[in-house]
Amino acid sequence: RTVVLLDSTEKLHVIDRQSQEELETLEISEFQLVYNSSHFKSLATGGNVSQALALVGEKACYQSISSYGGQIFFLGTKSVHVMLLRNWRERVNHLLKQDCFTEALALAWSFYEGKAKAVVGLSADPSKRQGIEADRKS
Repeated sequence: RTVVLLDSTEKLHVIDRQSQEELETLEISEFQLVYNSSHFKSLATGGNVSQALALVGEKACYQSISSYGGQIFFLGTKSVHVMLLRNWRERVNHLLKQDCFTEALALAWSFYEGKAKAVVGLSADPSKRQGIEADRKS
């Protein structure tokens, strides 16, 4: 339901697939992503590579970004960074811990009605979703 895209300025865009709405933009330049690889430099052929491939190689994060189990891994020059979307329950609990009760209730209600964006861990079936959310609210 959610797509994460990285642009050439190292901004991560979180997009709701259904509405195609951009939900969040994150600057990740501090990750210092690993760019270039021997594939783009054509080291095996003595450096013979087209200008187009050389240009792509300057901004290609070849095997520097991977996903597994709902997590996205970023290989930086000095460390590995992990990002994930919180599931619906963690999002509500996060707001409750910050004493944002109105926002937590509004978010829970949007999950109940099926209008929330970037929903993780909640059934798309309205009857199942509403039963889970109703139990959580009580």
